[in-house]
Amino acid sequence: MNNPSRTTIDLNAELLNELSRFSTDNDKLRKVIDFVKSLGHKEEEKAHTAPPCQYTVEEMKQRVVEAMERCNRGEYYTTEEVMKSIEWL
Repeated sequence: MNNPSRTTIDLNAELLNELSRFSTDNDKLRKVIDFVKSLGHKEEEKAHTAPPCQYTVEEMKQRVVEAMERCNRGEYYTTEEVMKSIEWL
């Protein structure tokens, strides 16, 4: 039934045709509307629950090595320096 050559217009026509079956039953129509809305919410939830970034194990190891090198060069802030920089909050 999944025909990739079907156009959006065809799909919309089919959707409207199917919805017309519920046009006289408010309860069923409300359920269909709620279901369609929930599909959009599920997609939004997926977008928000996806991790902001995903590193491979090798990338993580490289990041650790780089961070240790910065630390050895003295390129870091102490807790006191961080707390002092946010005192204005």
